Amino acid sequence: MAITVKFFASFREATGKEQETIEGAANVASLLEQLTRRFGDKLSRLLYEPGTNKLRDTVNILVNGRGINLLSGLRTELKDGDVVAIFPPVSGGAALTPEELERYNRQIIISGFEKRGQRKLKRARVLVAGLGGLGSPASAYLVAAGVGHLTILDAEQVELSNLNRQILHWSSDVGRPKAASAIEKLSKMNPNVELEGRPEAVTRENADELVESVDVVIDGMDNYHARYLLNEACVRRQVPFIHGAVEGFVGQMTTIIPGEGPCLRCIFPKEPPSAQVRPVLGPTPGVMGCLQAMEAIKLIVGIGKPLVGQMLLFDGGEMVFDFIQVRRDPNCPTCGDV
Repeated sequence: MAITVKFFASFREATGKEQETIEGAANVASLLEQLTRRFGDKLSRLLYEPGTNKLRDTVNILVNGRGINLLSGLRTELKDGDVVAIFPPVSGGAALTPEELERYNRQIIISGFEKRGQRKLKRARVLVAGLGGLGSPASAYLVAAGVGHLTILDAEQVELSNLNRQILHWSSDVGRPKAASAIEKLSKMNPNVELEGRPEAVTRENADELVESVDVVIDGMDNYHARYLLNEACVRRQVPFIHGAVEGFVGQMTTIIPGEGPCLRCIFPKEPPSAQVRPVLGPTPGVMGCLQAMEAIKLIVGIGKPLVGQMLLFDGGEMVFDFIQVRRDPNCPTCGDV
């Protein structure tokens, strides 16, 4: 019975490998035991609390793309051909205050989420690129959920035509930088979250710096040139990238985890045709931005199944959600084997 284990970031550095095959592991616990015997103290220190066999609460483990609870989930049975992905610990950390325990109570009591998940959120660093129809609700729900550090990026100023969908910007904000407008609203929503506003565009020169210290990137942009730049940087830095796009009543979304599935360039080898003005009904990016925030929270907490290898298509006109399978291109210039 062969199990494929994929390593990311610090786990990849500790093992010196992108993936390893383990034979005969009946469940996740026995798989981890074999891995620590094979790779020694360097890996063990990343997985376990010092001097104990208790897993660090910042470790993320997915079995066939589905997150497991690090307590009960260790008994998850494995079978031949299963793929286990081990994500790096989220940086930083602090205990939850009494105020935070009350503020986040309704999500803390979710089975599998609990205080452990809230602590992971508090340690997490997320980049939202674009503060428009997608980035506004995504940022708002991440701040409400208690993500520890949120960087918001947008070089544009608020325009009157933005206000049907970009809910962080109000009539009094027209002419203001979007980053400043968003920071003002988000800081009042939850003072526990550290906010960083960057009034700049994504460029080839700054893309790597933008993603190098974050745990997840949310694509709230409106052009594919910038999307491709961030996609490339996320592939290089092994950072999950949650893509979203909308037009009219229709939205699309996929989650890109480098090494786990296709990147954006695999799915869209050529930049789609651009339009100077695209129609969009305000609730459409509202729906998709909320789903992007949910996906980011799932990845950080290590709960649920991420949208890897699938494209979600939402048609608000017909009120239909569809899924199509998307595959990695081995010849992709961004993430391919050549």
